[in-house]
Amino acid sequence: MTTTIGSWAWCEQTKGRLAWTDKLRLVGNAVTSMVRLSPNMARSRLFGWHRARSPLDLAALHAPTGDAARSAFESCRQLSPPFMVHHCERTYWFSRLLGIRWGLAFDDEALYVSAMLHDIAIMDRFAGREADDHCFTIPSARLARSIAASAGWSDTRQSKVMEAITLNPNPHVPPKDGVEAHLLNAGVMVDAAGLRMWELHPEDVRTVVTNAPREHFKTDIVRYIHREADAHPGCRFHFSRRWFQLHRLAALAPFAE
Repeated sequence: MTTTIGSWAWCEQTKGRLAWTDKLRLVGNAVTSMVRLSPNMARSRLFGWHRARSPLDLAALHAPTGDAARSAFESCRQLSPPFMVHHCERTYWFSRLLGIRWGLAFDDEALYVSAMLHDIAIMDRFAGREADDHCFTIPSARLARSIAASAGWSDTRQSKVMEAITLNPNPHVPPKDGVEAHLLNAGVMVDAAGLRMWELHPEDVRTVVTNAPREHFKTDIVRYIHREADAHPGCRFHFSRRWFQLHRLAALAPFAE
């Protein structure tokens, strides 16, 4: 049975290095995703179309406050610059709102922990990356597992968080690979590139961005993409920068900054 690219099992086997067969599979993943998304993306960009007819009551929604959620937020706050903390917060809210819009059942705290820690290992102050970790998601997932374990989570629940984090750099993560992983990937794509933003009401998007400002996010995230890709050729960031123009997608996202 073929191991899913980006899964924890794949990461343990490869340390995040893409084989040529993995690269072909990622291209197929990206092409399939863009074919499916392109019609609605064109309608959104050209005509301002969005699927949601009314905003959600965001004031009635609150982020999780369990032990793992608090620890994940504190780790993100201590190790990340403000622009990245806000990116992680927006990612959580976009992911959660998509889950609500799509009628999906998901573990909200697992989604929150995944969102707050999905980029943690590319931060300057992070010190838990091992020499052979070719992908930043591996040490990020380890930290998430440690936090979840300390909070008394089951192995199954810990695995949800780890899979969501390590699968996240894939162009698309289907629900069969985990609902939380699917939502995290979709939420990141909303914030980083504007993909699937048409699934949300514009007022909800404005509320999320107001509560967690972008603060020149485009400039900063492109710098981190280049740094990670240059430092680890053969990883998914490097491949996505070259073949999917990941940095340009971020720069062209339909946000002011």
